[in-house]
Amino acid sequence: REEERARQQREDEERRAKKEEARKAKEKKAKKADLAWRVAEVRRIACENKEKSCKASTDRTRPRRPPQRRAPCRRGGVAQGCRSQLLLLDGAILDGDQHEGPEDLHPPSLDGDWNCFCDMQKKGELVRVCMHIEGSEGSYYMKSHLTHVNKLSQITIDAEHKPVNATFRWRTRNGLTGEGAWRLSRSGDRIDGSWSQDNSSGGPWLWTGGRADRQPLPTPLPTRAPLWYSIKATKADPRFQTQMEEAGVDVVL
Repeated sequence: REEERARQQREDEERRAKKEEARKAKEKKAKKADLAWRVAEVRRIACENKEKSCKASTDRTRPRRPPQRRAPCRRGGVAQGCRSQLLLLDGAILDGDQHEGPEDLHPPSLDGDWNCFCDMQKKGELVRVCMHIEGSEGSYYMKSHLTHVNKLSQITIDAEHKPVNATFRWRTRNGLTGEGAWRLSRSGDRIDGSWSQDNSSGGPWLWTGGRADRQPLPTPLPTRAPLWYSIKATKADPRFQTQMEEAGVDVVL
């Protein structure tokens, strides 16, 4: 009986070990598939950004056609020159706006309420953030923590470049500080940028959004990066590297 009991116990342990191995193999396979999807998205985004950059460069270097001239028109025996104006269109970088005109002489204002998505450093996921800006100051809070209001300061708009860039400083109610940058659409309805924390090696992290009174933005992918955000920074993300090593995936971007 003791031998039978010992044999039965060994068989039970072997079955449990096999089930545990199968579970771990299944988790590893799922993790590999998830990472492969993330890598594919990162590559796709990198290709799209490269194509947009090449298109913008081509549009800037393309020679402009001279204004077309028509034959002089005669009215009352007096020759009058008739000129036609040629409208040149610029490819918009963010939202399809036309070539800069009188309305572009002043940079778009950030004042007002914004609905944003931020990549949280600790949680590793996108969260909804409500933001309000007045001049060079502002505040923001996560929709899941309405009472935790944080501050924005030193908001500066650089109007010398197109599209318009803005920089800012942030401070949480717990005393954490950092900085960030946004790229604005010419209409002033969209921002696309990133943020980083002082004395931290991680980041930059995604910060994108649109005005609260306009059409809501679709939820971006967690791996989506701003247009000027280097793909090397995504590869250098410590969370991304750790997950790749755990899954045994060798990725070359």
